[in-house]
Amino acid sequence: MVDFTYEDLYELLRTEKFSTDLQPLKQSDIKKIADYLNIKQALLEKQTHSKEFFNQRNVDKIRTEIDNAKRLLKDVFEIRERKILNRAIFTSRSENNIRDSTNMLRIEEDIYSQLIAILQNNSKKFFEQLTNFPQPKELKTEKITDNSEQIRIKVLEYIPELTDSTLNTYGPFEKDQIVKLPEELTTILKKHGKIIEAENESA
Repeated sequence: MVDFTYEDLYELLRTEKFSTDLQPLKQSDIKKIADYLNIKQALLEKQTHSKEFFNQRNVDKIRTEIDNAKRLLKDVFEIRERKILNRAIFTSRSENNIRDSTNMLRIEEDIYSQLIAILQNNSKKFFEQLTNFPQPKELKTEKITDNSEQIRIKVLEYIPELTDSTLNTYGPFEKDQIVKLPEELTTILKKHGKIIEAENESA
């Protein structure tokens, strides 16, 4: 039974295209899309190589649907890619450097983290070339002692490595893990439904 259709894929593209930020996309959705394409490809093979079921019109229809579906997927990928790049640029330039991986697939989270590192390193190297030019405040790399309150939380889903405003790093964290994080990070993570407070559970 196919629980994903061409119309679902088109709706996925439409929603992503007309939204300013990344839209929800789970690994289970990727599996449904892969299953849909595999089923259509198997049907095409059956129609093409079977004398009993061969029908040129049906073959052309299925082949066209597969080609169009792949084009839609390419568009979805490129739109999400641009959004991830823009989010990485914003994070790399922000003073607090707090990362936001909301609605990203695991592979997109990895790319997002790599982009931030590349952008920050590139910016640092650029200003290091300039003699007698003061380095912008947000590019300083000194470690600052974090005296902010630590809050005990429970992780509701995988969270990649985080960096707070003092450049301290935390994570990555797995689902159901109990940890302590600064208040600034817990506020953002709670807003996106990635954690809950767990004062009565041991860390």
